Amino acid sequence: MAVVVIPQESTRIPVEEWKQAARELKADRRDMESMFHRFPVSLMDLGKRYTDPLVVAIGPYHHGKAELIEMEKLKGAAAHRFIKDSGRSPEEIHKAVFDIAQQFRRFYVGVSVEVARMTADEFATMMLLDACFLLQYARVMDADSQHPTDASLQHVFMSNRVCIENDIMLLENQIPWSMVQELNGLTGAPAPLAKFISTMESTFKINGHRQSAEPFLQYSGGHGLHLLALFRLEKIGRNRTGGVPESSSTAITASATELAKMAIKLKPCGTPDFMDMGIWTGKLSGNLHLAPLFLDETRACWLVNMAALEVCTASNEREDDIMKKKTAVCSYLALFAMLVNREEDVQELRTKRLVQANLTDKETLDFFKSIVKHMDGGRLYTGIMGEISRYKWRKKRWIKVHGFIKDNKKTIIAVLSIIAVLVGIFKTLLSIKTHQ
Repeated sequence: MAVVVIPQESTRIPVEEWKQAARELKADRRDMESMFHRFPVSLMDLGKRYTDPLVVAIGPYHHGKAELIEMEKLKGAAAHRFIKDSGRSPEEIHKAVFDIAQQFRRFYVGVSVEVARMTADEFATMMLLDACFLLQYARVMDADSQHPTDASLQHVFMSNRVCIENDIMLLENQIPWSMVQELNGLTGAPAPLAKFISTMESTFKINGHRQSAEPFLQYSGGHGLHLLALFRLEKIGRNRTGGVPESSSTAITASATELAKMAIKLKPCGTPDFMDMGIWTGKLSGNLHLAPLFLDETRACWLVNMAALEVCTASNEREDDIMKKKTAVCSYLALFAMLVNREEDVQELRTKRLVQANLTDKETLDFFKSIVKHMDGGRLYTGIMGEISRYKWRKKRWIKVHGFIKDNKKTIIAVLSIIAVLVGIFKTLLSIKTHQ
């Protein structure tokens, strides 16, 4: 079922003007953060699994691909349902989207061909259909919704849920969230967008780990706030962990088993927030804590795309505290990658309840090691590495003793047991001799 739209005056932007607009935007670093980025070249070797949608295109970058045509038909039905529920005319809805769409059009600067070839009306229609698709999906996924949903939409959404949730978090599959919110405000029964984001964020939570104490926060400002950007803000959290030095240039690696030999224990932190990572070191031991992670193919894709967004927007010219937040996902992934060098290390993380995965130990290891080859760890990661390095230097003698005890634990226990037996025998003999 197709939605009825009212054509506006067709306007096609000349390619040269489009390229000039792109150059002007790139000259302003603030606008760099507002752009709707393409997947960074530095991460492209990870594969199309992290860039190309499986079933649905959102926005212009993958719009019109033949393999995604089936879901385009569903978008029309979703828009029809939205307009019907809103009680407004198709003309009103289209007009509400048209002006906003043109404001955001210039922020898709990395794709002059895909966007420039679309008329203003075509671009607005695409945005309307995609926004309605997201709104209807959020409504269908709300288990507590009292609003009736279209049975055919519900069936297709549920049967394609895994693929859709993969696709709507791709960096190249985004539209302005302010437009989605604007449309949502035009209906008497708005979709629960904040709850939708919080629910998706909670899918990273492993069994037995508590939810974040804070509800979803309505972020505002910045043209580049799309679903992936908002989801990242929700997932990294709002707190900067203490115990991390301001900066460090020290290079060090230490797997989970190596840290155990250094008397540094791995512990899940109290929240599921990626920013909540840090290290505490005492006289004879230390604790390294970070958010536990549930990992499957979909969550792996989300992690990669959040990291890709950070690669596109982070700048070394920023203040250190800002950079810690701007590169939190990269730090989180780099820290996990450091902890696993062998499948045994992954098993250790499972034992410590830091990882719960639908992937095998080898698949989990390969994921972390493959992504860390293509990106730098963020400021939080380098700070933690510096602290571990300093701890290792200060406690090098104790670490040798602790490592020896850990490596020879069974032998030491056996020797102590023999000594205890011998002492017991000696005491018995001494007692007998005394009584004689």
